[in-house]
Formats: sequence, C-alpha cells, structure tokens
Amino acid sequence: LTSKAANKIVPVIAGQLGIPMILGIPTSTTVLNEANGHAWRLSPTNEKQAEEVVKHYKQVRQAGDRLLVIQDTSDNPDYSNDLIKFVMRELDKIMNGQESPAHEVVAGLSDYAKIDPYFDGRQKKPTTIIYVGMPEAASALVAKAVTSEIDATWIFTDGCIPDKQLVTNATQAGSPRKHGKFFVTFQGPPAADSKGLARYIWYVRATGGEVSSFNDTPKGVDCPEDLAASSYEIFGFDSYLAALRVMQDASKSGRVTSKTTYDVLRTNRISDPFLLLGDYRFANGDSQGMKFYVYEISGGCISRWLPNTAVP
Repeated sequence: LTSKAANKIVPVIAGQLGIPMILGIPTSTTVLNEANGHAWRLSPTNEKQAEEVVKHYKQVRQAGDRLLVIQDTSDNPDYSNDLIKFVMRELDKIMNGQESPAHEVVAGLSDYAKIDPYFDGRQKKPTTIIYVGMPEAASALVAKAVTSEIDATWIFTDGCIPDKQLVTNATQAGSPRKHGKFFVTFQGPPAADSKGLARYIWYVRATGGEVSSFNDTPKGVDCPEDLAASSYEIFGFDSYLAALRVMQDASKSGRVTSKTTYDVLRTNRISDPFLLLGDYRFANGDSQGMKFYVYEISGGCISRWLPNTAVP
C-alpha cells in the first residue's frame, strides 16, 4: 500500500472493524493515527527518512552551499505533504539562525516554471537539490537541469527509487559531462547491512530463483551485489510470512486477534525466516529498529553510499 491508500484503508479495516493489519511500506506518519492499536508497520516512517536526508545533506554539502528544496504534489500528495514537514524541520535545526533554504512546491511538469529562475540564473543556481515527491517529475527535472548546465548534488526521497528513467537520466547527467552527484533514500538495506537478506538471497539463488532489485544493470556494467538497493519485495515477503505465522498460531488457538498478531511480531526469533530486515520491535505500531539508507545512483547502479566515499 502507498501512504495515500493506507490513509484511506487503515482507519476502516483496523480502526473501525478491528481487523489486525501488517503493513509493509507506507511511510506517512499519519497512517496509524486511526488504527486504534490494530495495525503494525514494518517500514520506518517519514520522520526517520527526513533525519537521514538531512544527515546526508550535512555530509555532502560544501562551503557556500545553495540549497533548493523541491516538493512535488502531483502524485501521492499524502506522501510528500507529510515528508516535507519533517525535512524542513530537520533543516531548520542545522541552519543556526541562517535564512531558511529556498522551498518550491510544484504540481507536476506543467508547474515547473517555478523552478526556471533557479536554472536560468535569475536566482542563484543551486549546488544542492533535495527533491521530495514521486519519480516522473523528478526524471524530467534532471533532464532540464542538464540542459541548463546545473552542477548540483541531488538527494531524492524514496518515492523516486523504482523509476528506471530517473536512473538513466541521473547516470547520463553524472557521466561523462559530470552534472552533479545523485543520491536517493530507501528504507530497505542492502545485503551488506542485513544478514537475513543475505541469507535469503543466497537461498533463492541456490534454488534457481532470482531476487529483484532496483538495479537495471546496463550491459557490461557490474554493480556491487552486496551494496545494491533491494526492492519493496522484501517488505512484502516479511509481511506475508509474519501473517502466515499468525495463521499457523490461529490454527491452534482457533482465532486471530490483535494480541495474537502482536505476540507473533514481538516474539520473533533469530531463526524465523521472515527476519530479512532485522529484529522488529514496535512502539505504538511503528517498528523502532528500522531506518533509512542512502544509495548513490551512478553508472546505472543504485548502490549503498558509504561515508568513506564522500563527495569531494
């Protein structure tokens, strides 16, 4: 479920009907507001995502940095409206009394005239761009930036990660003309950061299968598999197997309740097959042990960014 869909469904199924729900990927902080204790989310929230976005911004910004924050509301506004609040809050914490960064809200491609002054020189050209929104408009924006000779560090939020066109545009912009660096946040760890995911990948491949990832590797390009961005599949896998365990327990007790569902989620063991992402621990329905990761888009690969590979 997306945040938009979850905000409509969860209050009814969990909140009103009291049916237990295990949610994989919606990040909006409002999703569980009306769940009345009957829903649990495996993914970390937008609040945690904003913290990682701004933490990464602090690591890659340079002296005299000119930051532009772009929020796109054309697709899934529940997601961007929720996330932008936390991004701006985290940015305010590091401004140390300085003027807040430029923040433009656009409603899709037809509204991008608002961005033109930053690209054509009427405003100071940005050296860092944080984009909060979905991928279609982001891809077009990168292409537009290239034609305007914008050399900036880009940080896209997780709504953008599934888009192959964005990866293509960012790769072309980054090399050979070097129009900046491109990063994207995602709530799924690479295999290097998750023993459970590494075991799962090994098992699937050993049995003749393949685990999907967001890497659409160009011919002749070898992306590091242990650092590759996984896909939302792993959240679906964990959600499914957690629900399966709930049903197995129900076959013994004769019923499914929110208590029995929660007991399954909080008493997981290291041997449980659904521990792909780590040990789930919940407070008010939200997983406390999960976090966002930063990936770099380069050479057709989406790979985990490590601090020792800091942008020069």
